[in-house]
Amino acid sequence: MARHVHLTAKEYGIAVIVHTDHANRPLIPWLNALIEFSEVNYAQTGRPLFSSHMLDLSAEPLDHNLDEADAMLRRLTPLGMGLEIELGITGGEEDGIGTELGEDHTANPSFYTQPVEVLTAWERLSPLGIVTIAASFGNVHGVYKPGNVTLRPEILKSSQELVSSQCGGDPNPLPLVFHGGSGSDPAIIHEALSYGVIKVNLDTDIQFAFARGVGAYVQQHETAFQHQLCPKTGRPLKKQYDPRTWLRAGEQHCIERLNEAFTILGSRGKSVASPRP
Repeated sequence: MARHVHLTAKEYGIAVIVHTDHANRPLIPWLNALIEFSEVNYAQTGRPLFSSHMLDLSAEPLDHNLDEADAMLRRLTPLGMGLEIELGITGGEEDGIGTELGEDHTANPSFYTQPVEVLTAWERLSPLGIVTIAASFGNVHGVYKPGNVTLRPEILKSSQELVSSQCGGDPNPLPLVFHGGSGSDPAIIHEALSYGVIKVNLDTDIQFAFARGVGAYVQQHETAFQHQLCPKTGRPLKKQYDPRTWLRAGEQHCIERLNEAFTILGSRGKSVASPRP
């Protein structure tokens, strides 16, 4: 996997990051095992197997969250890897983690990270290595009924201002992550980007784009998904129901949605990698 990533960068000039997402406490042993594999590969090749990992202990007390992040980052830094953490709870459900939202989502303070928590995390972890912070500002995984979600990106601005005033550096010293970006108003995304967000998660939108592509193809070739031979002509329909064909239709819709995302995020033409020797 790591070799493929480096060849991609070298041959095509495309920056690729291999990142694991949302590992909560039950998944820590799994994450530690992945780090062990990277340690072995690094000893043999000078390269880890992943670019970064994410430790999501946002549902636990802050000190426990940071204790685990501290220990993990100390292992990742010698490998040239980074760690993403989450402060405050991102609502909704992703990969079986989390719960569906209720009408009281906007009233739950856990969905809005406090800037002082961000400062505490940054002061402790940033000296140890590369850390990115997913600070919650009302964002959720998935797409939900309008009115159930209230985004407050000004929390990100306040966090940047507090860290900058206490630690110095650039106006936006924090590398922030926007979880649950799917379905968000482009204006909200642009505002979040202006406050130092460097990564936006759009998994639900990409899944929906894939489903739309496949669904449209199936509707256009309905007979092929019910019969191997056309009932009218007797001709084989294999080319139409071949999974490689309808999966490609889904991929094409993903490409369209990704190109839209690249434009909104202002990243089009900016992800060229410096080839590794």
